[in-house]
Amino acid sequence: MSRRTDPESLDFTLGDAHEMPPPGFVEALQRWSVPQNEGWYGYKGNIPESRITVSTALKDKRGLSILPEDIFLTNGTVVGLAICLQILAGEGDEIIVNLPPWLGYRRMIHMSGATSVGVPVKAETFDLDLEAIAIEFLNLIS
Repeated sequence: MSRRTDPESLDFTLGDAHEMPPPGFVEALQRWSVPQNEGWYGYKGNIPESRITVSTALKDKRGLSILPEDIFLTNGTVVGLAICLQILAGEGDEIIVNLPPWLGYRRMIHMSGATSVGVPVKAETFDLDLEAIAIEFLNLIS
């Protein structure tokens, strides 16, 4: 029996849902998947109504008070990460990336003005090599 078919393992290759979705999720998906206008499926971007909805949901579901104007929605994690790097990193900063990195990380870091510093992962497990990161961090601050 392979690891993938072992009933005691979880295969996260494409997700491994092992619980039924909440009824409210299914109902909302059914309701809002029906197009309301010709641009319904287009990328909406960072529209005020969406930020208000997210702000309200964060307050109601998580108890977090985040103002709508402090929320920035993107249509994907790549765009979100690039925006975060533009905000947080700049000229003279060094950002540690795991080796091998995803192909876009170094370019995003370069575009922010910062420099990427590669730290290898453990070859056997692909886990973060915390010792290598600690050594690199000590090199950065010394």
